[in-house]
Amino acid sequence: MAGDGFYTAAEAAKIARVPRSTLDYWTRTGLVPASQRSARPRLFSFADLRDIVVVEKLRGQGAKTRAIRAALDWVRSVADVKRLAHASFGVDAGGLVMPFEGQLVAPHAKGQYVLAMSDVYRQLGADPEEPTVLRPVPGILIDPRVRGGAPVIEGTRIPAQLVVEYLQDGLSNEELLSLYPSLPPSAIHAALEWDRVTRGQAA
Repeated sequence: MAGDGFYTAAEAAKIARVPRSTLDYWTRTGLVPASQRSARPRLFSFADLRDIVVVEKLRGQGAKTRAIRAALDWVRSVADVKRLAHASFGVDAGGLVMPFEGQLVAPHAKGQYVLAMSDVYRQLGADPEEPTVLRPVPGILIDPRVRGGAPVIEGTRIPAQLVVEYLQDGLSNEELLSLYPSLPPSAIHAALEWDRVTRGQAA
């Protein structure tokens, strides 16, 4: 974790479940934002993550990249919506369609799929053992209300990265659990798994 509320490209790709190369392309071409684009490495905010998830969902429903880009330009300039996650879209034959009575849809179009942003986050109340946007691995929680969205051990405010760093510095499991009595034993495995998958994205 690059700091409370910010994520490296590897972390953002893992959380949003998109290939790192795809995220790099989307960011480079301006399809998705990076709040700290000039930082090295480039850093993403929690709001950026939401937009990345929206783009991934739209692509998954068949929307073409150029249609998503055009829709984003439209909502920014006409609807004065700055974030994809604040809008709703209809996906129709690879294109996105625009507002109609509060929904961005094309009425009666064949092949239409309406993507409201609530659909993007329907998983958030799902089984905690299943990976979701806010639970990228079991036992790790990402919540913008807790440490600005830094990945933490679920049920605590302890950053997963801090647990990993203590272990890398030579602290034993027993010493770590003694240092943080609120940590469940499973937290060590969760933190190491989070570190493993984010390092895998960085490769």
